Amino acid sequence: MEIKKRILMNSSCYKTGRTISPQGIMTHSTATPGGTAEDFISYWNGDVSECTTYIIDDTGIYQLLPEKHRSWHAGSPANDMYISYEICEPGTFQYNGQWATMGNYDPTLPENIRYFNTVYAYAVELSAYFCKKYGWEPDSSHVLCHQEGYQKGVATDHIDVLQWFPKHGKSMDDFRADVRACMNSSDGSSKPDIQIKYYVQAGSYKDEKLAKSFSAVLAQKGFPAFVKKISGMYKVQAGAFENIENARKTVEKLQEAGFEAFIVEG
Repeated sequence: MEIKKRILMNSSCYKTGRTISPQGIMTHSTATPGGTAEDFISYWNGDVSECTTYIIDDTGIYQLLPEKHRSWHAGSPANDMYISYEICEPGTFQYNGQWATMGNYDPTLPENIRYFNTVYAYAVELSAYFCKKYGWEPDSSHVLCHQEGYQKGVATDHIDVLQWFPKHGKSMDDFRADVRACMNSSDGSSKPDIQIKYYVQAGSYKDEKLAKSFSAVLAQKGFPAFVKKISGMYKVQAGAFENIENARKTVEKLQEAGFEAFIVEG
């Protein structure tokens, strides 16, 4: 694994000089479609109130602060507990205020698949590196995302990365399993070939507005829904999966919540 060092010595976060005793590593995504690592490096290298320890885009992993510097990424007490990194998001979509559904993001677009596979592999390798270095188990206490930090009561209320990973068939449990596999690999590398085979469909509409409205309802219930136009119809899909068992579990959860759903092979 190659880490490109770009220590932000002009960053307000760097200048405070506060350090932590890391208890784990926290995954974030930028919520800024098209923003690159270089864009954030330039912006954060000044008097701003955010900066993570690392940032990832499809060009690699960049270190922005000394490893044990206290980064500003998720509020207190998370900032005092975790090494942090942001994953940049591709410039192929817009949120348009639809944070939970990731706007008009299409997980089946080849460019989105390529980008996600690349940055996901980098994130797995970085997390595995620190788990091995500090002797951490790759469990939810040591490897978690911002939303999981919020659920634990240690971080601010942000949804990342649960608005994105599930669209490509990856839960945080899947991520942690991939981190463990990377730790156990002979060269410490991770090249997961993510092949989406199954989609959970929860609705089909002729009217795009109705489809998006229903997608928003599902998102409010915690399902990673998105709208995809297929053969002139707007399909509301609530998850994309490599494993059919994970798809079946999502169907069961939707049905328990009062929604109709079924599995479509992609």
